[in-house]
Amino acid sequence: MTTATTETVVVTKDEQALNAQGATKENLDAGAAAATGSVAPKADTNAPPVKKGDDEENTVVIVDPAKAAEEKAAAEKLAAEKEAADKEAAGPLKEYSTFTDSPAANAAVNLLKEAGLGPNAANEYFAKALKSGDLNDVDVAGLEAKLGKDKATLVMAGVTQHYNGLKAKTDASVAKVLEVFGGTENWTTVKTWAQKTEKADPAFKAKVDEIRNMLDEGGIRADLGAKELLRLYNAAPDQKGLGTAKLAIGDNTGTVIGKALSRGDYLNELKAAHARNAKPAEIKQLDARRLAGKKAGI
Repeated sequence: MTTATTETVVVTKDEQALNAQGATKENLDAGAAAATGSVAPKADTNAPPVKKGDDEENTVVIVDPAKAAEEKAAAEKLAAEKEAADKEAAGPLKEYSTFTDSPAANAAVNLLKEAGLGPNAANEYFAKALKSGDLNDVDVAGLEAKLGKDKATLVMAGVTQHYNGLKAKTDASVAKVLEVFGGTENWTTVKTWAQKTEKADPAFKAKVDEIRNMLDEGGIRADLGAKELLRLYNAAPDQKGLGTAKLAIGDNTGTVIGKALSRGDYLNELKAAHARNAKPAEIKQLDARRLAGKKAGI
């Protein structure tokens, strides 16, 4: 006869609670096991070590000095280009001048445009020379640094040719003006009078500005402008006229009628004019020449 052995299993209250939830001590974490008086399971030695801040990405950046220098240079270039563009936009010149009668000047302008220079930036190389009238004041070194020696040489060739053409034109105009006024002394007298008068008379200033434009144009326009200025001077009530200069009369601007006449010369000219049955226009010219003589004190 086999005797049944009865084994008594003692279940603690904690185990009863765990069993009721479908869990055992093996399922407890270390904290729960300690609270129940059980021993925590040993840590898995194959698990990766836990580091503080492991939830943050730890990145090591390796800087390439050459690449960093390249990026810095590119940023500086971009900043310089922006500064130059802003300065150009703020300048007084909005476009280059067009020289329809000077292929040399147009060629120089096109070279400056190809280099990416705006009219204000380009003008900085020539500003001093424009003020002094001396080509030696052009910033040639600056042009060479910007354009290269060959292109800068071509620009200066165009500028020089244009300058020489203008100078020849100006010299011819000056000679014509001095001829009209009878010399440098008379021209200086009239010029000084005109500059003084225009300050007090806006209407007169408008006339003088137009005459200046005519003088700048050269050729026949300069000749007519000089004669008109002389007519204005001779017609001024506060001036005696230029007794040694040729005169222009009336509304027929620029018509040269001869020198001022003394009383004796006027009478002789008048007598001769009547003897040949001169037209009224000629008699009027003689009267004007005598009037100029009176203003000149002869």
